[in-house]
Amino acid sequence: PVEASDQRLDLFVREEKATRRSIVMRKLIRMAPRDEMAELAAVTVLNHLLGSRLPGSLHDFVVEQKKIANEQIAASLSRILPGLFLLDLRTDVAEGIDAAQLAAAMEAFLSEAPRLTPSARNIERMRRRSLDAARETEKAPERVYPQLVQWLAAGRSFADFPTMPEHLERVSDAEIGAFYTAFSGPGRLVIGTVFPPERAKP
Repeated sequence: PVEASDQRLDLFVREEKATRRSIVMRKLIRMAPRDEMAELAAVTVLNHLLGSRLPGSLHDFVVEQKKIANEQIAASLSRILPGLFLLDLRTDVAEGIDAAQLAAAMEAFLSEAPRLTPSARNIERMRRRSLDAARETEKAPERVYPQLVQWLAAGRSFADFPTMPEHLERVSDAEIGAFYTAFSGPGRLVIGTVFPPERAKP
């Protein structure tokens, strides 16, 4: 079944390979287009923040603030086109957890995102972590090669590939804050509830 509105689409799907219920939310995020490397650097830092357990992460909001004890939580951001990004939130629904309550908490993360903007201290921590990871990769040819292949496959310039560390250095607190504000702004939202297959009764 599908329930749709102008800016929201609700899907309820039974997936053959699913072993438990899960909720997936995807939202298109629009920003003023900027230089590609600047956008990619900001996305890299944001993914470290969103995937952490620090204040401003989906995990912190759902588990620590909303008190829903659910551990299988993931959040990521990807760049689609200049100024256009996809925010992906997903979680398995643990035993004893109300799926509707969990979905509401995930949606509230979007609507309340501006007040959840991480502190300057935590942004700096994740910027340093991103930078350290980029520099460690540079030292390991076995890690550089697959990343370079992926980079070129995306149609990006070979000359830009080694410049990521310097762009990470330039990611500002204001840039991160602008993304968190945009998370709550207009944009098509798809909410999917995935169910495991029904098992035949013996």
